Order: sequence, then C-alpha cells, then structure tokens
Amino acid sequence: MKLFILVCLLLAPALFSQSLPDKYLDSLVKAGIVHLTNQDYFRAELVFEKIRSTYPDNPLGNLYLAAGTILESSDYGLPLEEKKIEDLLDAAMKKANALLSTDSESLWNNYYVALVKGFEAYYNGLNGSMLSALSSGLKAVSYFEKCIAIDPDFSDAYIALGTYKYWKSDKTDFLNWLPFVTDERQTGIDYLRKGIYGNSKNALLGFNSLVWIYIRQKNFREALKIANDAIIRFPSSRMIKMSLARVHENSDFAKAISLYREVLASFEKENKLTNYRRVILLHKIAQNYQRLGDNKKALALCNEILAIKNFSAYESQKLQGRLKRVNELRDELK
Repeated sequence: MKLFILVCLLLAPALFSQSLPDKYLDSLVKAGIVHLTNQDYFRAELVFEKIRSTYPDNPLGNLYLAAGTILESSDYGLPLEEKKIEDLLDAAMKKANALLSTDSESLWNNYYVALVKGFEAYYNGLNGSMLSALSSGLKAVSYFEKCIAIDPDFSDAYIALGTYKYWKSDKTDFLNWLPFVTDERQTGIDYLRKGIYGNSKNALLGFNSLVWIYIRQKNFREALKIANDAIIRFPSSRMIKMSLARVHENSDFAKAISLYREVLASFEKENKLTNYRRVILLHKIAQNYQRLGDNKKALALCNEILAIKNFSAYESQKLQGRLKRVNELRDELK
C-alpha cells in the first residue's frame, strides 16, 4: 500500500468537525459537509463561499473551498486545479497562523492549523510530493496532539491520530524489534473507534479509514461490521459503497457487483461518468463476474472497456497500468 495513504487520510477530521463556538458558523460548516458527503459539490461551494465572505478572518471558508475542489477532482478522476487549490490553502494557512498568534492555547486555533496542515499533506500526497506531504502531515499530527492535550475528548483529533499511528507502525513494522520503536497499530485502531463512535457528528473518512485497516489485517468480519455501520450513517456516499464492495469481494461477489453498479449509476445520474471512473468500475465488476464463474459477462465488460478510445492525456496516463490488467484479464477469459 502506497505511503501517500498515510498522509491523505490525515484529511479525515478536516471534513467532520465538532460543534464550533460560533453557532451560525457551525451550522454553515455542517451544511457544507453534508453537501460534500452527498457529492453535491456545487451547493457545498456556495456554502463555503458564504463562510469566506461572512467570516473573512476565519480559515474555514478557504480551507473547505480547497477541500471541495480536491474531493471533486478525486471523485470524478479529473486533474487537480493546482493554482486554485494552492492559493486557497495559502490563504487558509495565513488566517490560521494569525489566529494562533493571538492565542496559542486555544483549542480551535490549534485545530485550524492542524486542519490546514492535514489538507496540505493530502494535496501534496495526491501530487506525488511525498516529502512535502510527510512534512505537513507530521506538523498536523503535532497540532492534533495538542488539541487532545487541551481537550482529551476531542473526537476529531482521535480520527487523525488514530489513522497516523496505525499506518506509521504498519509501514515500519520491520523496526518494531528495536527498543525505541513502539508498535502503535492497536492504539491507532482504538483512537479511530473512539473518534467515529464518539461525539464527532460526521466521521465518514474515519469509518473509511478503519474499514481499510481491517481489510489490511484480513479481518473481513470486522471490516464488514464497520462498513455497514458507515453505510447506515452515509447512505449516499460513493466512498463508503466502494469500500463496502471491496469487503464483499472476499466472499459475496454478487453483492460487490451490485454495489459497484450502484456507484456507476450514481455517476451516470449526475452525467459525470468520466472514462477514468468507467474503466475502474467496469474492471472491478468484470473481476467479480470472473470470480462468480460468469466468464461471458466478464469478457463482455473487458471488451467494452477496451473499446473506449476517447481518453484524455490525463486519463491515459492514470489508467495505463489498469488497462494492461484489463487486457490480461480478457486474454485469460478467451
């Protein structure tokens, strides 16, 4: 599993904040988060623009505008709008630092800096700037740790720290025999469970992180339980449906196919099905038809994928490896 999973999952708490001191700001943030969870990026942008104009000194407007832009590109498989994202993150960082300079012991001022650093890590990870991603991610962790020091029940910080502690230990498990290296994987899981089942109102990415941890551990029973809990709370989330489908690939291939088709249909309903997403979803469906023994349907889907010709340069680059695997699967099915 690639290193950037560690840093990109630092985004988790950024989308799911607890109650902010300003009730109107809190209501706007939560409304925007609901739109993001439902992949309604247009309405989310309107809400976050409202935050930016109403609270010009608060970093959340800029931060969530960047978040929405990043998530929309990732969801649809489109190139990142780098200039827009970087400008928004730079503005958010300046505002967060300005607030921190007025009161360095404030829970929320530390939280704002942690969020911006977490998003910087996520963005740099997506761009392949791994050293920058790791640097920003470590800084985010330090501010989340300070949030917990100020308020031990601050659930959103546990989601970030739980994700970090698990994946840090997982990727350095070959060093765990050393006396100064601690295996914190179970601590990470405990932190994540505390976060998602605590008072964090919308812990979608925390749930998703925990599902993938259990998949990594091949604990599919627990992964299924967490994924089912998540889909009850976030029934429209394509992210959770994709993760739940992956869990079902371990045993219930027909259910996995059904979930992948639901995701495909949701893109089609929005008229936002890019070739990038079409190829990935059809390939996953074809693989599960093969596992079911229905090679005829699997072969038909491979042929459908390989008949697509109008790839953008970006899609061709991103899909190079997958298209090779589709070709290999088609040859195997002939």
